[in-house]
Amino acid sequence: MNRIKKLYTWAVDNNDIFYYISFLSLVFAKTLGFYSGDIEYKLIMIFAMGCLGLKLMFTRYTHKEAAVMAAIGLYAVFIYLKTGYITFTITVFTLFGIKDIDVRHLMSKVLFVKLICMAVLVSASTAGIVGNFVRDQYDDGLTYSYGFQNPNDFMVNVFITVALMFYLNYKKLNVLHFLLSAYAFYAVYCVTNSTTGMMLGSFLLVVFLCLKLFDRMGKAGFTLKKFISAAVIPTSLLCFIGTFLMSVFFDVNNKIMFMLDQLVTGRLKIQHQYWLNYGFSILGKDISMAAARWDGVQINNGILDNNYWCSFYKYGFVTEMFFIACLVFASWYFYKKKSYNLVIIINALCVYGLMEDFMISSIVNPFLLLVAYAVFAAAGKTKVQSVEGEG
Repeated sequence: MNRIKKLYTWAVDNNDIFYYISFLSLVFAKTLGFYSGDIEYKLIMIFAMGCLGLKLMFTRYTHKEAAVMAAIGLYAVFIYLKTGYITFTITVFTLFGIKDIDVRHLMSKVLFVKLICMAVLVSASTAGIVGNFVRDQYDDGLTYSYGFQNPNDFMVNVFITVALMFYLNYKKLNVLHFLLSAYAFYAVYCVTNSTTGMMLGSFLLVVFLCLKLFDRMGKAGFTLKKFISAAVIPTSLLCFIGTFLMSVFFDVNNKIMFMLDQLVTGRLKIQHQYWLNYGFSILGKDISMAAARWDGVQINNGILDNNYWCSFYKYGFVTEMFFIACLVFASWYFYKKKSYNLVIIINALCVYGLMEDFMISSIVNPFLLLVAYAVFAAAGKTKVQSVEGEG
């Protein structure tokens, strides 16, 4: 009996170990290019969910926290059962377990795992062990995915890896870091033809470069950071509103809309076609068998590359508003704590959500860990840890 009690006490005191194993296992699987249809991914998912269950079981939650989490958890399961899409549900449960976790330390481990896995995958694809190319949808030659399901996934992983490196090593950043990262984005662009990825990779570097320049400007720079961070707090909401309006009212004959559509490589007309085919989505829809057509070309949700529009259809308006509310709340929380860098970084990633459907996944987008941290910290129910990226 005493041995069981000691084991239980150890599990309660060290429940973070279960979370580290769970989260990093999922990052490992995703970064190695495994997907839901792969048996390897399913096995890792079962193992990771078991570890996550132990973390949730041995974490001390208040009655109010448990009640709120139960309600949100049931809703997340309902969305999965209704639509068949599980990403939002996995994100919800992984973020439940973030209480009392050293988020910045975990993100450093995520970076380590991603670097190792990407090095292995790129090497294996170069050696011909795994797939190394896919033909893009416009039939203008081969684009290389280096083991990932498609070239865009390769670019997204590079983007997130660079973002993590810059966030975790903010104070140590110098000109060499920016030059090497710019070269990395350009090199990946050359093999993937991911125009939007290159644009947003450049945008990320500009954001961090401005933050560093503001630091050198002293009080004036601090004031600029404060002003900009306040202005960008509603970025995710504005991105959704802009996406909704452009998708609903898109007119190919409108010169401005046509130019914007060309800038984002045809995404607007595809989003508009989904609106015509499916209308409003309150609680999500199964669009896996979509047969939307534009100029005789069949399209599907695989190229619905806008997080706000894809999530709107997959998980519904209610889910989208909940997700955006969490992002805005976290931005406001960090703003009140004067963590202006974090506010700007989180909302810079929200801009990327206009071009890719990865932002709602905590495994692909580990910066969502900061959002969960802000929620628990605001409730005063988590251990106080530094998450400011200035170490």
